[in-house]
Amino acid sequence: MDYMSLAIEAKRKKDFELAHKYYGAKMEQDGITAGLLRSISKIFYLEKQNYTALMFALAATHLSLFQYLQEYKNGDLNVKQALEVIPNEIIEQFPHPIGALLMHEPNTLKHIAHSYADQEEVYKDRPAVRMYAEVYYAQVLGDGSHVSKLEEFRLTPEEHLNYEENEYIPLGITIIKDQIKWSEIDNPDVSMLYLV
Repeated sequence: MDYMSLAIEAKRKKDFELAHKYYGAKMEQDGITAGLLRSISKIFYLEKQNYTALMFALAATHLSLFQYLQEYKNGDLNVKQALEVIPNEIIEQFPHPIGALLMHEPNTLKHIAHSYADQEEVYKDRPAVRMYAEVYYAQVLGDGSHVSKLEEFRLTPEEHLNYEENEYIPLGITIIKDQIKWSEIDNPDVSMLYLV
């Protein structure tokens, strides 16, 4: 059974409980993967359970970094080349050089930042953030409603993308630097590190 497709369909219909059920079945079938943890994080985000969404996103990111590190140690040319194109001043900003590979993953950085910042407390201080959060929510939902959200807020796709690149991606980088358990980057047990 294709649990991922069933979960995505349930998500689009806003049946988040059913989506969790399908993702749980997928986890029982195949074990924990970074992609599955990201998908679960998105459901928690849609349920406005930001802390849990953030923890699942961090767990997914940690697992990806662990996998990149293993591939790097095993001489994977793709990982080495991806790291080589990143300037040293960016690599040096991360507690571990392998973290710089996340610069190739803007969606990961955006999701972590949205999971952290898209909350009522933030909107009180920065009301303009709400419209970008609502567009992102619609994008994660995946039902096509993000187009009407852009129209509702009179935003072009380019304006939304620029805001994401200038606000959310830098925030995502900061969160990753501060909250990934870098001293445990060789440990793939992300359940114990982030989800307990």
